[in-house]
Amino acid sequence: MAELGIIGLIWIVGTCVRVYRQARFYQIEEYMNGRYLRWVFARRDRWLPTRPVAAWAAGIVAMLLLTEAPGTFMLTVIGVISALVAVWPPGEGEVKKGFRPTARAKRMLGAAFVQAPFDLALYVFLAHGIGLPAAIEVRYILLSCMGLFLFLTAPFILIGGNLLMTPVEA
Repeated sequence: MAELGIIGLIWIVGTCVRVYRQARFYQIEEYMNGRYLRWVFARRDRWLPTRPVAAWAAGIVAMLLLTEAPGTFMLTVIGVISALVAVWPPGEGEVKKGFRPTARAKRMLGAAFVQAPFDLALYVFLAHGIGLPAAIEVRYILLSCMGLFLFLTAPFILIGGNLLMTPVEA
């Protein structure tokens, strides 16, 4: 089970990095949810980046092909490698307007960083509650799916962090 925790932690850290990098654009859009979501959905690579999905898919295929291997070592290695490749942030290139760590931005990021592991724990709890097969391969594949979903929903986690801090801002 510790192996699954390592894979989950990689997805959480990658999601937090993505949240941090998205915060600059949320700040540029003046913390307006509608404008930020319009910006996110304006280009496919902002809401569905190719490399994370390709790394996740390759990892799932490899896990399915190697389910006959004894133990969980190969599943763990594949899960860790595919998660690392998926969440590794691409280069930002030239940054015209950088992120300014204002007090509001710090509070919002803090709330979003707390929300990310909570969301993954909620996904695991819900998956456990529906009674999936106990096969270890299913657990690895399901955790990879939940990790990718968490990573792709980073813009919504950022908005959630902002909404959680709304009473503090008032």
